[in-house]
Amino acid sequence: MISLFSTSDSTLHLDDGPVHARSIADEGARLAAALAGRGVGQGDRVAVWAANSRAYLQTIAALAIGGQVLVSINTRFGHDEAWSIIERAGARLLISDRATDSAIDGVAVLPTGDLPGLIASSPEPVEDKAGPDSPFLVFTTSGTTSRPKLVLHTQRSITNHASDIPSRFGFDRTSKIMVALPLCGAFGFAGLIGGLAASADIWLPAHFDADEAARLVEAQQITAMNGSD
Repeated sequence: MISLFSTSDSTLHLDDGPVHARSIADEGARLAAALAGRGVGQGDRVAVWAANSRAYLQTIAALAIGGQVLVSINTRFGHDEAWSIIERAGARLLISDRATDSAIDGVAVLPTGDLPGLIASSPEPVEDKAGPDSPFLVFTTSGTTSRPKLVLHTQRSITNHASDIPSRFGFDRTSKIMVALPLCGAFGFAGLIGGLAASADIWLPAHFDADEAARLVEAQQITAMNGSD
């Protein structure tokens, strides 16, 4: 999974400026070391409840390297819905850009604003600890019950899907892809990994705004953007 960042030539355009995909891989390796120093081990579930950002990308890379499982929390969920997912998934850490206190025993809360300091002070970056069949990502999906269902993906299933996207959608290095949807959902995440696999330039606004999205499409000559199903 980390190879999607470390071998990509994508530039990721965020609200606070551009960053190269390989820089995210390097920062993720240092964050993985910092999380390991805090006792986050291979196979642990780590929830992320945050808007699209450099911190989100760093966390994806860190968990891919460290062999943890990313539990994606929908940014539209309220506190009770979010904590229900965290509890059912068995997450031991929540990384979030929201002001929140732990409401479940054994769940630590790490603000996204703390990540730059952790990365800067981190020891040497860790080596990739995950295998292709390591569990990696939990999405929530609607169903016939009152609570969202949890769907688990492996590192292999993510990378295989990423490699399929460029050929099916015609993405290449000249493409300009806007990931207007949040990374916590399958459509937003697929836009990211497909763009990385194609080494395309990718725009990731923190939040969707129709007028701003239209301005970016025109100003940057965006060639592809996912909507929902």
